[in-house]
Amino acid sequence: MWDACNIFRNNSDLRNMTCIGTVHRNMLSRNESERGLFVKVSDLFVVVAEDEAINRLYLTRVLQSAGLKVVAVKDGVLAYDAAMESERPDFILMDLTMPRLNGLEASSRIRSAEAERALKNVPIIALTAHARAEDRKACADAGMNGFLMKPLAEKELWEEIKRVLEKS
Repeated sequence: MWDACNIFRNNSDLRNMTCIGTVHRNMLSRNESERGLFVKVSDLFVVVAEDEAINRLYLTRVLQSAGLKVVAVKDGVLAYDAAMESERPDFILMDLTMPRLNGLEASSRIRSAEAERALKNVPIIALTAHARAEDRKACADAGMNGFLMKPLAEKELWEEIKRVLEKS
């Protein structure tokens, strides 16, 4: 059961406010730092770009269970194609190491196409097992807005999604 405590994305037009999070009742504790933030938004559309089938399935199930519409793809070429469709995603979860086109190259191409077509940048969150400072810098240089380490913990996934969406 979801608690009624919603967190909204700031928007100057209150009629278009989008709920970007709720606090799950089972995660509430006496200590504020132990609270888990979960995004519960039925109107958001996300592209999951992940070459490992088990990771793709996990992310898809977690996101769909919160009501998000998910398109899951297995390489960077398909991620680029999905990002540039007429129905653009609200955000992208992008693995860095994928066949055909890696996540950094796909993100750079998405950013170039957005600039050429004067489109709003879709937030892109990197998914990687690499934690070095140069990896984070490479992600930022490719136009990525967020960074998540694998293996993913669900709480950190939702916190990073919330952080990136609030900035967009």
